[in-house]
Amino acid sequence: MYILNNVKKEYNLKLYVAHFNHKLRGKSSEEDAKFVSKLANSYGLDFIKGESDTRSVAELRRGGLEKVAREERYVFFIKTAISFGINKIALAHNKDDNIETVIHRFIKGSGAQGLSGIPAIRKICEGEFGIKSLPFDIYIIRPLINEYKSSIIEYFKKMGIKYRIDASNYENVYDRNKIRNILIPLIEKKFNLNFKENISNLAILMGIENDFLQRESEKEARKIIKIQDEGKVLMNIKALKKLHPAIRLRVIRASLQMIFESKRKITFVLIRNIENFIMGKKHVNLPEDIKCIIENDKIIYERVEEAKEEISRITIEKITGVDVYKFGGKKIKFSVVKNTGKFNLKEKRKGFIDSEKVKFPIIIRRRKQGDRFIPYGMNEKVRLKKYLISAKIKEEPILVCDSKSIMWVAGSRIDERYKIENNTKRILIMELIK
Repeated sequence: MYILNNVKKEYNLKLYVAHFNHKLRGKSSEEDAKFVSKLANSYGLDFIKGESDTRSVAELRRGGLEKVAREERYVFFIKTAISFGINKIALAHNKDDNIETVIHRFIKGSGAQGLSGIPAIRKICEGEFGIKSLPFDIYIIRPLINEYKSSIIEYFKKMGIKYRIDASNYENVYDRNKIRNILIPLIEKKFNLNFKENISNLAILMGIENDFLQRESEKEARKIIKIQDEGKVLMNIKALKKLHPAIRLRVIRASLQMIFESKRKITFVLIRNIENFIMGKKHVNLPEDIKCIIENDKIIYERVEEAKEEISRITIEKITGVDVYKFGGKKIKFSVVKNTGKFNLKEKRKGFIDSEKVKFPIIIRRRKQGDRFIPYGMNEKVRLKKYLISAKIKEEPILVCDSKSIMWVAGSRIDERYKIENNTKRILIMELIK
């Protein structure tokens, strides 16, 4: 903030300061937010604050805390950028962060792209972090990515700049902290004093090589991959076989990205299995109800048509703080909050349930034959049709379900099994918006 504020006139910058409080460190988290707010105010900069009970959200999604926190933070930054017409988001990642990222990815298993580390500048893609569309191009920039943390702190001290350090960075709970506090010092002591610099150089080399390979594979992909219609992708096998394996594997990955909804399912093992299938070896099974066949010297991916009863539905794998989904001409808003005991549970257009009772995925759908649930206040299941008649609901209802049962007849009543108890810690609030 200090550096950007000093050069804003020279580069004609309009600066905003955004801070997201994950509420993971109690009083310390609140003090961080106050510190950033006060600093922004001292520079005369607009301050935008976001917050979430991230631990609750992570438990609800059944996801890792670090991953969920990152997603929430980035969604907040991107939405803030959109709101204020900002086209660049400056983050404070430094050289140490980059080195730790490369090591972490190496341990988990990664190729040249992952080992390239954190890019100094990159464009945010539509669909990233669950944000379906962007009104304009937005870039993430990291001005400090080539500076070690120690150099940055030394500069702060020299210039008399106040700063805060996240004490949780020294707790060896998360993998990144173990890499920072245990693994790197051990390798520097026992094997190579210049280990960090060597990893940094490796990331640069991987970045250069990955850029070249990516450009070449994109050229070939444009020639080989054809999208016949929605849910169907074809590739010419003869052309694929002629490619160098390094390019061929990337072209296969590009083809999968065109049909898969979840990019995380595109693993190295899956790509190699498809390559083996192309070379005449064993058949390959794809996830997400996608079939893979060879026909007329072409490999074809085709999404299996869903049954009619499943077409009019939305499947939600996770809740990212506050999410809104359009369905049936209406909107349904989801949010996760702490149970403060101060909610008006009788609001007609809202459903309040115990978040820990939810079994993901959440599904928004219309009713189907045989639907039953236990209306709040009752102790046995009733046919949904009978309930709608007794409740004098004439409009076709929207149902919010989890993987097991109907949780909420939107705008009417929740299922008894999901009700809030005295020991409920976190609440999933569902709101029907006209």
